[in-house]
Amino acid sequence: MNRWLHILLCLVAICLAQTVLSQCEVDAGDDISICAGETITLGGSPTVVEGNNPVIKWDNVLGNGTNPTVTPASTTTYTVQLSADGGCNTSDEITVTVLPGPTADFSFNPNNNCAGTTVVFVNESSGTDLSYSWDFDNPLSGNNSSSSANTSHEFLAYGNGTATFDVTLTVTDGNGCTDTHTEQVSVTESPDPTITDQDIFSPFVDCGPPGTSFEITVNNSSTTQATNTNYTIDWGDGSPVFSDASFTTLTHPYAESGFFTIEVIVDGQNGCSTTEEFEVFFGNNPSVALGGGNTIGLCAPTETLFFPILNTENNPPGTIYTVSYNDGSPNEVFTHPPPAAVEHVFNGSSCGVTSLGGFANSFHVRIIAENPCGQSSSTFEPVQTSSPPSASMAVSPGTEWCSNQNSFTFSNTSTDAFFNNKGVCTSLMVAEWEIEPATGWIVTGGTLNDANGFSASFDPGTYTVTMTAGNPCGDDVVSMEICATPPPEALFDLNTNSGCAPLTLNTENFSSSLQLCDNETYFWEVFPNNGIGFSNGSNTSIDPDITFSQEGTYTLQLSVTNACGTDVYSETVSVIEQPTVDVSDIFDFCENASINPSAFIDNGGGTISDYSWTFPGGTPASSNTQNPGTITFNYEGSFTATLSVTNECGTVTSSESF
Repeated sequence: MNRWLHILLCLVAICLAQTVLSQCEVDAGDDISICAGETITLGGSPTVVEGNNPVIKWDNVLGNGTNPTVTPASTTTYTVQLSADGGCNTSDEITVTVLPGPTADFSFNPNNNCAGTTVVFVNESSGTDLSYSWDFDNPLSGNNSSSSANTSHEFLAYGNGTATFDVTLTVTDGNGCTDTHTEQVSVTESPDPTITDQDIFSPFVDCGPPGTSFEITVNNSSTTQATNTNYTIDWGDGSPVFSDASFTTLTHPYAESGFFTIEVIVDGQNGCSTTEEFEVFFGNNPSVALGGGNTIGLCAPTETLFFPILNTENNPPGTIYTVSYNDGSPNEVFTHPPPAAVEHVFNGSSCGVTSLGGFANSFHVRIIAENPCGQSSSTFEPVQTSSPPSASMAVSPGTEWCSNQNSFTFSNTSTDAFFNNKGVCTSLMVAEWEIEPATGWIVTGGTLNDANGFSASFDPGTYTVTMTAGNPCGDDVVSMEICATPPPEALFDLNTNSGCAPLTLNTENFSSSLQLCDNETYFWEVFPNNGIGFSNGSNTSIDPDITFSQEGTYTLQLSVTNACGTDVYSETVSVIEQPTVDVSDIFDFCENASINPSAFIDNGGGTISDYSWTFPGGTPASSNTQNPGTITFNYEGSFTATLSVTNECGTVTSSESF
């Protein structure tokens, strides 16, 4: 008893050990690709999935940490080993693919020139599918970056010394790997040419009524006055240029209104100079008005309409005129002086549109005159337009229908038929219907002058239905072809209904609705279908040729289907073969012999018309019956009994020697 208990306990221990082994699992993590120089953390979450009292160890001298970090220089596979209670030993591995990264590099020219000189940067980076990001370290310039491969920059630095900028190019390849390269660009600082208007409320803009005498007073606001050696100021109005070693405040009159460009050039002690332009405007708030003519009750597309532009003669140069329409057309922009009138064609109906002034179902034309002294506007409204219909029709139940069933119903589905009567829009229209040919149909509902539509029944045939839809702005015409088909009556003829295999039948389809609406379908079937093939066409052809290769009696069936339903017609086909004959074995005899020859005969589905036995050397020597009776051979030798059998498909022969 103790022996059996001991064995049982051992078996339990083995099972428990196998269970512990089956539950031991370690995860090195998923394979991953990184860019050169990147650091990755190995192991899963967690690394030890299962295992009691686990001990793990990574190869590549990574030790026994669960999630070590690595920065491989090349593609490397790392393996982690797991040991646990119960004799568990397992491992897992992860491959870290190191992608080659791009190399950023560039050159530039010139260096150590005056600020404001264009410095050209030439990309010399290597890598595939690169994108570029430049940082010029010069926020004061207002244009401190670029995404072009090759680029340029004008460094802005005011003073009398030297300024250095750390220009950095960052390149990124198609894998997302990046590299950066930085070069120092040095420039000689240039003098500051800044001037400011004493009028801090509207700097460089002076407004007044027509006839006003304008002037501007500017302050020297340069931050490098101590090292500036000369100022040159061109006032932009053709007056003498100011030039002096210094100034604090300058006042200059302008005899005309409009935009002027003041150009300031400042020279510095270090030989560098800076040029900057300041735009100044003198004038008055513009005025404008818009005229028009008869714009009520128009049909779209309209004739070219003219809207005079008025009251602009006192506006200063530099005034901008913007003309807008609420019909979806793009704006038109003119500079002073504007044209005498704007021209416009309204191409659609104004129904459903509200003008700027609140007129329902109306377009408007608006003009805005604008310059630095202000703006004014004028609107001409309402412009009310109607549009002719865009003719379309629908037919139910479809363009092909049964001539002996319910009528075709035709509906007017025309669109865009909007008639605008002094701001009140309707979709009223008139319609006239025409059917060709003029016979073979009868109207069963509505009339041929009904704007909504009508119903009609048709004799079998093809007809063209035309609708002319119109309103006071014009007509549009649409036509549709419909086909009235009779119920199908399947019928066909064969070149023969019987014959010898292989028998090819030529079908001729006489179905009543044959291709009337080009939408009938045909389906040929043979029962049974053994040994059947379509030698010309297919089972969906109108007149296929069908070959029968085996004897039998068949039913050939045609199903014809159209919108009215399906009809079936069939004929019987008889196929026969040559007969089959096999003379039975005749055993050898000693001395005199008497035989009663017989044969296996299959008539091949036909009628046997002749049996012909021959017995050379026998008595009798021949027979014309299926069973010839006793044949006697009175001398020694080799003999042959031959039987030929004939039916409608031919004669076959079988012999037996003895």
